[in-house]
Formats: sequence, C-alpha cells, structure tokens
Amino acid sequence: MTTVVSRFLPIPFLTAAREATGRIRQYSTQSLDRYRRLASKDPDNVQPTLFTRLFMEEDKLTFDEIRNDAQTYIVAGSDTTSNTMTYLVWNVCKRPAMRDDLVAEVEATT
Repeated sequence: MTTVVSRFLPIPFLTAAREATGRIRQYSTQSLDRYRRLASKDPDNVQPTLFTRLFMEEDKLTFDEIRNDAQTYIVAGSDTTSNTMTYLVWNVCKRPAMRDDLVAEVEATT
C-alpha cells in the first residue's frame, strides 16, 4: 500500500519508505541470485543456509516467495541487532564500572 500511495503523493516519509523497500528487495535478490548460482554449480560444497533446502527441494517455493522471505529476515535481523546494540551501549554508559571493565578487557586484547 505504501508503495502505491508514495508513487502518487510526494510525501517525503512515504517516498523514503518506498526507496528503502526497493533497496532491500534489490539486496535480497542479488544475494539469493549469488547463492543460487553457487548452490547449482556445486551443491555438495555450498555453505548451508536457511535457503539451501528451499532451492534444492523439488516442490519448492517460487523465487519471488523466497525473496520476500529473505526481505523479512533482513529487516527482522536488522531491527533486533540495532535494538540490542542500543541497549548495550545505554547499559554500559549508565554503569561506569562496567564501562571501565569493558575498556580494560578490550585493551588487553590489543
């Protein structure tokens, strides 16, 4: 719905949402195409992923269905990662002793 509306109404946040959706679709298409080429070239020597079975099964989903699932996983993974990192930074900044311990541990590894 956002995609359709944003084509006719030049509202910045709708246009930005449509463009972001297009970038995620393009990225997921490129990634799946690359993986599909690798899997078809040497199916026994490909890194197994969530999509391995989907590409190899006889009664498989269409490429568009797989791509739509990939888009969902990309967004879901990005949101949870950013939320976790935000909470981590907040928590470390709130507790100076924890920050000092973390800094000392990182310095010890370099």
